[in-house]
Amino acid sequence: MPGFLVLIDAETVSPEAAAGVLNFLDPFQQTAIVRAYANWPQEKRFAWDETTRRPDEIQKVEIFPGVGAVAVAMTMDAMHLAVPEIFERVVLVSGDTDFSRLAQSLQKKGHIVIGAGYAELQPLMREECSMFLPLDVLAVRAKTPGPTYPDLADEDDMPLEWQLLKNGAKEQISKEKTE
Repeated sequence: MPGFLVLIDAETVSPEAAAGVLNFLDPFQQTAIVRAYANWPQEKRFAWDETTRRPDEIQKVEIFPGVGAVAVAMTMDAMHLAVPEIFERVVLVSGDTDFSRLAQSLQKKGHIVIGAGYAELQPLMREECSMFLPLDVLAVRAKTPGPTYPDLADEDDMPLEWQLLKNGAKEQISKEKTE
């Protein structure tokens, strides 16, 4: 089954929120590439490595300062890397509204697009994605010790979103969006 491509706007998302998204995706064991985009001074790089506890898993893409630089780099990488046979599901993690058109384009290419952001700031992103993950909730869960996610072996008790993520069922997502 094709895996997850996770692209993070590290200029607008805290390392705690990013850790929450990655923890949410962990049980699926299908995350293939995780990239975080930012201007990475040494102290910011250290904070991300310490907080996410994944220094080798997250590829940090260096972006030089400039208006829209992260959005351009993430969009280019998404369109280049998002091959449906390799990545059926693309996760766009951002604290702003820059990526709703990208989500729409990726869905047209046949991807399940999962947006992760701050719900009150991103109504359009919520609308364009197959599924939306609220960063404020995931950031809190990342700090909470103990089990926070359901046992993925028991699909009967699993919420529909989890079933869709686990199975990658595009037709179910399309059906849910039209109802």
